Amino acid sequence: MIYEKIHLNKYYSKLKYDPVLEIHSPEVSLLPGGKTPIRPLMLVIGGGGYEYVSEREMDPVCIAYMKSGFVTASLKYTTKPDIKTKEMLYPHPIYETLAAIDYLRKHAKTLRYNPKKISLVGFSAGGHLVATVGAYSDLYAKKIGLEPSLVNPNALVLAYPVIEFTYPSGSRASLINEDKKLFDHLSINLHISKKYPPTFIWCTNDDQAVPSRNTKNMAKALKKFGVKHKMVVFPHGVHGLSTMDVTTNGLYSPKMIKDAKGVETWLNESVKFLSEVYKNVKD
Repeated sequence: MIYEKIHLNKYYSKLKYDPVLEIHSPEVSLLPGGKTPIRPLMLVIGGGGYEYVSEREMDPVCIAYMKSGFVTASLKYTTKPDIKTKEMLYPHPIYETLAAIDYLRKHAKTLRYNPKKISLVGFSAGGHLVATVGAYSDLYAKKIGLEPSLVNPNALVLAYPVIEFTYPSGSRASLINEDKKLFDHLSINLHISKKYPPTFIWCTNDDQAVPSRNTKNMAKALKKFGVKHKMVVFPHGVHGLSTMDVTTNGLYSPKMIKDAKGVETWLNESVKFLSEVYKNVKD
């Protein structure tokens, strides 16, 4: 496997902190004719309430998508404890995610993935970050001197995402210090347009940490504007299930695992959705 670790602030001088991008690409044999396959890319954004980046929502997810034919990358973005000041964390994670997309799009040829097939998957607070990039990539790219056309994701996967900042949450408190002026701006279901990327979104109906209304109201907004999307709401399962397989379910009791039976199918369903999105995109 090819592995690269990139400190993005070495390439993007306007990044104040030290986000780390890790890229994982399988080394594959040549196809007949001496060509290697051109794969789609999945950038994985873990959750953690903007207080930390959940490792169980990063490497295991990268491995799972790699098995499904993707080159994968993960971003350890800046979180609240990293800034060590009273400064607001917002908008640094947004800038860092855009820089990661820019870097990945510019280096697609080297690692043999299609720059027109760059998807993002985000979990919980990471889902909020990914959803925010989907809505505002042009706006925030300009603020840090990036070309908007290079940072627009081609598709999104949102896993039990925080969407609505009009409701109190740990993510809201950590990202914006409860600044009321930003509540509506960062409630992403209020800022969908026809240009929003195709989106696969899922949650569990009895998630107590991030209520399913976040997913359902996001899906309503996507439908209203005719955005290609698919929503899956599983009946049972606690928050933070990640891939819900042997690599990530060690935290849960046998009963929790039994109750969440079927949730693990979300990843294959997302791959099917993305295959449909990209079916007419040439390599």
